[in-house]
Amino acid sequence: MKTSKFLLIVLASIFIFACTPSPTEGIVSVIDLHSNAPVPNAEVEIFVDDPGNQYDGFYLCNEFEPTKKMVYKTNSGGVTERVCFKLPAVLKVSVKAAANDTIFTGKTGSTTLALEEGETTTVVCKISN
Repeated sequence: MKTSKFLLIVLASIFIFACTPSPTEGIVSVIDLHSNAPVPNAEVEIFVDDPGNQYDGFYLCNEFEPTKKMVYKTNSGGVTERVCFKLPAVLKVSVKAAANDTIFTGKTGSTTLALEEGETTTVVCKISN
């Protein structure tokens, strides 16, 4: 009897954890167009293109209201943190090099982040003058 209860608990645990969906995540990598060098401390803005009404936006994990725009900074390797989204979406990305960076000053770029459900999507944004 104890063995069957234990087996039932193990099977139930496997079923519960196996059904947990993978997170939908996005990462933005920023590189210089001419040198292919990663751009540290770049300002990465993720937003909805032309939000038409108050309900337009995207949903971040652990948030209950739609978000219209989020701003992140790249690390020393030119990459943002993993951003977790509740739902797949197609978002605009605008990048601006740090104002105090003498190498990349004034460089900008843009791209599109197309998120797929349950996957981590990495997009590369190349910046130039």
